Amino acid sequence: MKPSEGGARSESFAELAGHVAHDIVNMVMIVLTYTDQLAKKLDKGDPGQDDVREIRAAAERAAELTRGLMSFARRQAPAPTVIDLHELLRSLEAVIRGIAGGAVRVEVRLDATLARVFGERGDLEQTLLNLAINARHAMPRGGALTIVTQDAVCDHTNKAHVEVLVRDTGTGMDDATRARIFEPFFSTKGPAAGTGLGLSIVAGVIAGMGGSIAVESAPGEGATFRLLLPTVA
Repeated sequence: MKPSEGGARSESFAELAGHVAHDIVNMVMIVLTYTDQLAKKLDKGDPGQDDVREIRAAAERAAELTRGLMSFARRQAPAPTVIDLHELLRSLEAVIRGIAGGAVRVEVRLDATLARVFGERGDLEQTLLNLAINARHAMPRGGALTIVTQDAVCDHTNKAHVEVLVRDTGTGMDDATRARIFEPFFSTKGPAAGTGLGLSIVAGVIAGMGGSIAVESAPGEGATFRLLLPTVA
C-alpha cells in the first residue's frame, strides 16, 4: 500500500470515528435523561435507587470513552494521568459483576502494594471491561472470573511493575486461536457477535502505557490474561 493510500485510510477512519462518537453521545444523553427522570419517581429509600446510580455511572463511563474516540477523530492527544489501579478496579467492580451475569462468580483480589500507573483512565477502564466481556463470552454456561493484582519486577528493565491477572474458567483456546487473538478484526464469534477489535484495542492500550500483555490458555482449561504495567511512585 502506498503512503498516500495509508494516509487516506487513516483520515477516513478518523472521520468514521467522529460520526460514531457523535451518535453514541446522543444515545448516552438519552440514557442519562431517562435515568434522572426515573430517580425522581423513586422514593429516596427505594432499593431501585442503587440500580439507577449504577446505570448512570455506566452511562457516564460510556461518555468518557466516547470522548476519547472524539479526541482521536480530532487528532487530539489523550490526557494521561497517574491512576490508582486499585481505586479504578473498585469503581468498576459492580459493572464487571453486571457484565458477568448471575451465572458467573466474580472475585477481585487486590494484592499489589503499589498499584499507581500512568495512562489515560478511560482507555484503561475500556481495557478491563473488554477483558471482562471476553471472559463472559467464554463462559456461556457460567463459571468463575477472577481479577488479581500482584507485585512484579520486569526482568529486562529491573523496574517495579504491577501484574494484573484476568482469569476465567471458560472454554479456553487452542494454539492457533491464541496466536491471533490480538489481531485487529480477528474473532471466533462471527460477524454478528462483535467486531473483533476488543482484544486488539486492549493490546494497544497496554503497549501505550509501556506495558505488555500475554495469555495462557488451552481448550477446556479457561484463559488467563497477564497484564504487566510499570508503576509510578
